[in-house]
Amino acid sequence: MERTKAPPAPTRKPDHTFRNAGGVKIQAWDYTEEDRNPSDVDVKKVDPEQVPDATEDADATQQSERFIYVHSEARQKTEEQILEKKGVEYEQAIMKIHQGLSTPRCLKDYDKVLIKIGRLKQKFTSGSHLYEVSVTGSDTDPKRAQSVTITQLPAHRRRALAVGGYILRTSHTDWTLEEVVRLYWRRTEIESAFRSMKSDLGMRPIYHSKDAHIEAHLLVTALTYYMVQIARFKLKKQGIHQSWNTIRTHLNRIRRVTTRLPKSNHCDLIHVCDQDLTPFVLDLVACLNLTDDPKATKTVREYTQEPSLDRPKKPPDP
Repeated sequence: MERTKAPPAPTRKPDHTFRNAGGVKIQAWDYTEEDRNPSDVDVKKVDPEQVPDATEDADATQQSERFIYVHSEARQKTEEQILEKKGVEYEQAIMKIHQGLSTPRCLKDYDKVLIKIGRLKQKFTSGSHLYEVSVTGSDTDPKRAQSVTITQLPAHRRRALAVGGYILRTSHTDWTLEEVVRLYWRRTEIESAFRSMKSDLGMRPIYHSKDAHIEAHLLVTALTYYMVQIARFKLKKQGIHQSWNTIRTHLNRIRRVTTRLPKSNHCDLIHVCDQDLTPFVLDLVACLNLTDDPKATKTVREYTQEPSLDRPKKPPDP
């Protein structure tokens, strides 16, 4: 199974509509030759004499493979925000160069302006290819730039229409659209699991040199991952579908404040108090059947330190 970038979604009605575990609406199409635009596919001219039976091989490949267009509403909102944000930042950066041509002590050299624009294209790689930037030189001084203009290419509109979609290429021609999409999601879950084990749970790097220590390290990591998956399984039943990284970030915000107030030279008053949990953490505690008693963590105790025998005694008063 392979995933590729998608052109704009087909205009016809989706072949299948369903929702994922988070309740997001998913639309799927059988992406056929009628749905494809000739500009979407790179057509390579092949000499039939050099490749015998090229048509038969193409037909056999088409029969053994299947293309599925998938569109997600949540992914569409995220990509639209990213595309708009990056586009606005890139346009503002280009217009700042143009305004600097008429401002004292700003960049005006033609070659340096081109270098500056090239660096901006490297910085905004995800969206700079959707724009065309042209620099006009001065009539009186060819080494000086006169204006910088930026225009949106037709690819920008095509990219805007394709947000939220991707194409799956699979050899499972007898499966339903939903089965193929969910199998792809399962693969991403497995990849996310290995990534979590290597980074968040500390499976890598391994600094041990003995086999027994390495096996123990991997065993502890695997047991930790099982506990994480059990917790996520319980949370999903209660409608909490956030990733473990998001859950761990919220749990890391739990703080315990310890205040030490001196009463005398050898006695301190210690006050321990946990901060109030956020609503999201309270939901986690309730879903996992954990107990949270804020009053139980608020303790006050005295700590008395015996005077050291090595300390010199105070001489008596005369």
